[in-house]
Formats: sequence, structure tokens, C-alpha cells
Amino acid sequence: MLAILPIVWMAGDVAKQEAPVVFQRSESEITRITVRDADAQYAVPRRLFSNFLEHLGGSIYQALWANVVYNPQFEAERDGRLAQWTLEGADWVEDGVAGRCVRLRGAARVRQEVALPVHRQLRYRGTVWVRSVRGRAPALILRVQDMAGRVICSATVRAGGTRWQPRRFELRVPEGALRRGQTAHLTLEVAAGILDADMLELFPADAVDGMDPEVVAIARDLRIELLRWPGGNFASGYHWRNGVAPREKRPTVPNPAWPGLETHHFGTDEFMSFCR
Repeated sequence: MLAILPIVWMAGDVAKQEAPVVFQRSESEITRITVRDADAQYAVPRRLFSNFLEHLGGSIYQALWANVVYNPQFEAERDGRLAQWTLEGADWVEDGVAGRCVRLRGAARVRQEVALPVHRQLRYRGTVWVRSVRGRAPALILRVQDMAGRVICSATVRAGGTRWQPRRFELRVPEGALRRGQTAHLTLEVAAGILDADMLELFPADAVDGMDPEVVAIARDLRIELLRWPGGNFASGYHWRNGVAPREKRPTVPNPAWPGLETHHFGTDEFMSFCR
């Protein structure tokens, strides 16, 4: 049996004795390799084994990146349809902060199914960009509802004029209102008037620079010496400039290699923060 291994083959039955690996030619179907660790002259580099981080499936968004909102900027999938959000009388319009946005009036609303990590955190901090359409100061109501429609918690923000402005809010989930792994609906509606909403983020209060603390802890335990980013097929279509502006200005586009959207919210700065 002939074994091809990444070590120079030496003539004769036995390789030079100073070699850490000894080969013996045999007609047997079993290959035996003896390694003499006492004769090893070189240490295995710590960075011989490394990893890469690819924007694929749930490895970044709804995982490492802790924003529980999918498609926070209300953009389209490849087929042109609004991704993840359900419009209930709301309009999907152009002229958002950096693309499209939703327009709410009357009883119209927009909703999305979200998963909150309630097993470890009940407080959530959010930001939403809003503007009034006709100069008034309408109020935007954000609600978390269970799948039966019961309101679990809510927050209200008010538009300050016809120019886009960010508004911060906080949601507190009552103890026991949701079980671990139980999803809920996040809904947006306007109290009165007409209001545009865009760029909605909702992070658990224990997020570390926007990242999920559980994922960060697991990554630290892996003791990864070298991490390539971006990795995999995703790297061939990634443009680094899209991931360095303020997040509300970063474009949301279809993932260049895989299904789903790429928001560029986990970009160069976020990757450097993760490595630190």
C-alpha cells in the first residue's frame, strides 16, 4: 500500500532517524505511522488552524449581530417584494433614509415576527427614524404582541417635523410573558396623522457593541487565533465601502451569494470590535 503524505519519502525501509515521522514500506493493507514527538524540532504554529466568518444564513444577523429586527430598512428581496415585513394598510414608499420606508396613516400598520432572547434579558433598547408627512407631530406606537394578539409591551415616539430624525425608545417584557424560543409580533402604527418610519433597530439591553453576548462568549471560548472576514462565497461580492458609513446610511441589498438580504450593519468597524 502506498501512502502519500506531506513529508519527503526516503529510500530504504526506514527514513532517517532524525525525522519525526518514520515510514516503513509493507505489502500489508494496513498503514502504520510512528511519530516520535521527542525528536520534533518545530512547534506547530498557533495560527495554522483558523476560521472565517461568512454572512450566510443565521451566522451574522439574528445571531452574532443582536438586532432582533430583520430588514430594518424596509428594503426589497431579489423578486422586488418587501422582505419579512407584512403591510396591513401601510404604504411602502421611496425616499427613506437610505432607500425605501413605510408610510402609516389611520388604522394602517406594519408587523414582523421576532424572537427575543427573554431567557436572559427582558429590556430592549431601540431606535427608529421618523418624519411627519404634513408638518404635524404624529406619534408612532411600537408594540410587542404575542401570536394571539395580546399586547405584551409598547413604546411611543413622536416625529418632530418633516425631516428624518432618530428617536430612541425602550421596551420591557414582563416576566413570564414570553417563553424561551417563543416568537412575537413587533408592530408599528400611528396614533394620528401621517408618518413615515425607517431604520428600526431593537437590541437586547445586554448587547456588546451591538453583538449578542452569548455568541461573543462562545466565540471567545473557541480561542480562534486567526479569523478571516468576510469569508466564503460572500466575499466575492462584498464591497467594503458599503459597511463603513453610519448604519442608517448603509445600503441594504440582496446577499450577493446566498438567499436573504445584506444590510451591511455588521461591517468593518463591527468586525474589528468583535475581534477585540
